[in-house]
Amino acid sequence: MASPTDFYAQLFNTNTLFKITNSQTDALEKISASTSVIVVLPSLILSNENGSQLNKILAACNLTNDQVCLLDTQSQWQHIRDHSSIKYVILFGVTGQEFGVNVNFPYHIPIQFDETTWIASSNIETMQTQPHLKAELWNKALKPIFVK
Repeated sequence: MASPTDFYAQLFNTNTLFKITNSQTDALEKISASTSVIVVLPSLILSNENGSQLNKILAACNLTNDQVCLLDTQSQWQHIRDHSSIKYVILFGVTGQEFGVNVNFPYHIPIQFDETTWIASSNIETMQTQPHLKAELWNKALKPIFVK
């Protein structure tokens, strides 16, 4: 029988480009001076297909490992907001309230809040079954910000 460590290594083997955190303490340790983008997901356990899609989206934004930190809703904005390096928060299938912010962010519209640009979107699985949502996210929010 495979150990839990082997299971997680196999599960996330397609997600080697970006840091993954799974607790509040771990999140605080992973956010460095070079981390400028926080990606918040309902769960850090992604299927290979969804993990691959997330990697493609972030790579298309020309983001590097050092610039991105993946979090789930166990982490809360009030605990990480003082990191001055954070410029962007991208919510995939997570509401502002679930991330500890009492703001209702509209999908695919960059919103300035708390000295940070926030982008909300549906979850990755939904975007894979409805490609027009992925195109809207790219054209209205991600491309104008990250592709110069």
